[in-house]
Amino acid sequence: HGSEFVFEIPAISATEPPQTRLNALSGQRAVILSKNAIEADAIARTIRANGGMVDLAATDAQAASFAEGCDVLLVDAAMEEGDGRLLRRLRQSGFADCEAITLIAPTDRGMLGEFRASGYATFLARPVRGETLLRVLLTSSVPALTQPQPEKRGAPSVRAIGGRRQGLSVLIAEDNDINAMLARATLLKAGHRVKVVGDGKAAVEAVTGTGHKHRFDVVLMDLHMPVMDGLDAIAAIRRHEEETAVAPVPIMVLSADSQ
Repeated sequence: HGSEFVFEIPAISATEPPQTRLNALSGQRAVILSKNAIEADAIARTIRANGGMVDLAATDAQAASFAEGCDVLLVDAAMEEGDGRLLRRLRQSGFADCEAITLIAPTDRGMLGEFRASGYATFLARPVRGETLLRVLLTSSVPALTQPQPEKRGAPSVRAIGGRRQGLSVLIAEDNDINAMLARATLLKAGHRVKVVGDGKAAVEAVTGTGHKHRFDVVLMDLHMPVMDGLDAIAAIRRHEEETAVAPVPIMVLSADSQ
């Protein structure tokens, strides 16, 4: 009749359900240019499910009508004509200021240098996973630590916040002690002030619990953490900022993802 095995597993009480991620891409608008309607629709659903806005186009002429207010332009690499000619036309048709991301097949990785030289900021490899899509879009929506970026109204760049010259106030949300230690040491050596927390809930409390005069200049957020993960933490922070009418703190996503 076979064997029967009985075992016990120690467990703790389940934590409360993670907070909704509906606001993770709040205020961000994307345009997808692709002839692959099924893939484009799937990407669009992920963006909308996380609070973003998106328009779909199958030709560059159709895309041009959606250029105004676009933050991120996703272009199917199969439509690029070489030397970035398609992207140049799109820039001239109104997409001058938005970040361009190319959608590539796994076999196109050898062409990444060419895509970057043509003006694409980064890439998404097929099949596009939802978490990778969110990470790339969230990263594209914040200014870099070392490069000055054009300021958007109501959202000062990292370098401009407070006009400080003695370094930035940085929050690191990272549950890996070694990674957190290395990041902290690097930032301290560069003259910045650093606070480290080990989970998303603590990150939300650290950001929302500070007064307006003592806000962090930038947050480095790991995606995979206990209690509350990075995406949920980002959504909670953005909700708090909208409710309290404060400028959004720049959040840079940390991930061990292969992309």
